[in-house]
Amino acid sequence: MWLTTKKLWKSIGRRELRHAAALALVGWALIFPPMAPDIAAGTWVDSGAPVNEWDVMRKAFASAHDCEQFRTQGKIIDNVNVPADMAPMVFAQRRAASRCVPDDDPRLRGPQEER
Repeated sequence: MWLTTKKLWKSIGRRELRHAAALALVGWALIFPPMAPDIAAGTWVDSGAPVNEWDVMRKAFASAHDCEQFRTQGKIIDNVNVPADMAPMVFAQRRAASRCVPDDDPRLRGPQEER
């Protein structure tokens, strides 16, 4: 059974089509947690920090899948100021705690931008 465009439009509804179109425009961002204030415990990242304090490492992924794939396999340059001998451990912790979020997530904006 073939649906005409008019029947398809009625069966899906305008609201659903607008919602689907809006979702298609959403990009994804890879974010890394900030450095922990106290590194004495051997943990160099603060994964409990508010998202607006996290570092946006890269934006404009087409899908969550693309972002996750890059998060686990992509070449990422981390510009955190730590001693060179600690850099691989710090980076590994930051990468393990990283997240992919929609790039229009309001939590990515700082307090000044939310007004």
